[in-house]
Amino acid sequence: MGTVGSHESLTEDENQAVYVPGNSIPNNTANRNARRPYRSVAQVTEVASNGMSSYNGLEATYHHTDKHGFNLMSTFAWSKCIDTGSVDGDTYTVTSVKGGLDLTRGRCDFDQNLVFTSTFTWNTPALKGSNAWIRGVLGSWIASGTIAADAGQPFSVPDSADDSSTTGLGLEKADLTGQPTHVNGRLNLAAFPPAALGTWGNSGRNSYPGPNYVDVDFGLGKDFKLPEKMDLTFRAEAFDLLNHPNRYNIITTISGSSSSQFGLPNNYQDPRIMQFSLKLAF
Repeated sequence: MGTVGSHESLTEDENQAVYVPGNSIPNNTANRNARRPYRSVAQVTEVASNGMSSYNGLEATYHHTDKHGFNLMSTFAWSKCIDTGSVDGDTYTVTSVKGGLDLTRGRCDFDQNLVFTSTFTWNTPALKGSNAWIRGVLGSWIASGTIAADAGQPFSVPDSADDSSTTGLGLEKADLTGQPTHVNGRLNLAAFPPAALGTWGNSGRNSYPGPNYVDVDFGLGKDFKLPEKMDLTFRAEAFDLLNHPNRYNIITTISGSSSSQFGLPNNYQDPRIMQFSLKLAF
């Protein structure tokens, strides 16, 4: 399946400051308004209908049910989403460079080009031919689980310099040199110097894949019939059963004290969590 969007909402500064080469006018924050086309006013925010987006993907679903109480539903998607800005322009936050849509064009912020999800439930046999104790203890359990995996969302390497474009918009990216972008599976800081003064950086928006995600959840439960019309429900659940380390996004600070952690995950999601419950109804 595929979709194409045109004339989407983006927000631009119609009075964007201009970089002036040389020393005739200092290119700094103090004289930003003096470098605007219309000097009598500051930033002029316009919601412009010049954005675009596209999505192309292969999606597959598998559903299995059998007479033994086992149900399985699996979905898989292989896709790619590209746009010129994933933030709604109606928020009035500048999301695009005036006259430079090629600078903001890239993978969508939410793009996940590989996604797999599988869920199952299994009602175990009731063991009707067995004695009451075996039926009561071993029969009629309900097992359920979910397996989820994706390739992670993309991210950019922003320019840590102080307003290299001299516009004050904060849309600059780091430069990209000819050195390898990854070394030993980690982003290489030496490949991403700060952007040169008067430029936006050339490393691109959302050019790098974020950490992947793998999660397995499992649950097991049973209802026990007790005398005097009482019911006892037992439930055991495990989240991230395999205790797989799922990382949040990557530290992308290219200068300052945090640059020593460049390319490392900034945090991890919850480790394995297990819980058990008993409910008595009478």
